[in-house]
Amino acid sequence: MDTKNLIDSLVDTYRQLNINFRGANDSAEARSVVARMRDDEIAFSQALKDHITGIGTADGEENEVVDGADRTLAQIISQFGTARATTLNLLKGLSDETAWSAQTSDGRSVREHVQDLVESDRNQLQKLGSLIGV
Repeated sequence: MDTKNLIDSLVDTYRQLNINFRGANDSAEARSVVARMRDDEIAFSQALKDHITGIGTADGEENEVVDGADRTLAQIISQFGTARATTLNLLKGLSDETAWSAQTSDGRSVREHVQDLVESDRNQLQKLGSLIGV
């Protein structure tokens, strides 16, 4: 998948969350799925920032997790959107294909990690749809 399509897919995930699930039945299971997406997005964004800046704060530290016990589904979707916006800004700041192909500390490229994120989004949206009936 090319860079533009990857970014479009990441944007589309948030769009689908808003259109299909923001006003849906607010169950604990649905909140759990979106909270996991949010927490994964925060971790992804931090790791990407570390890769870009070379500072390396994500390794060896616990990932930041947002407490969502008293949050509604709509609020957790908004938190996910904030984290996704950070990821998108970082990705859009990558200068060229060389930056997308650069290996990260685990030997995989930024592109491969983004492809994994897109696939995870697809799986989580499918799971959420099954829970809510969309």
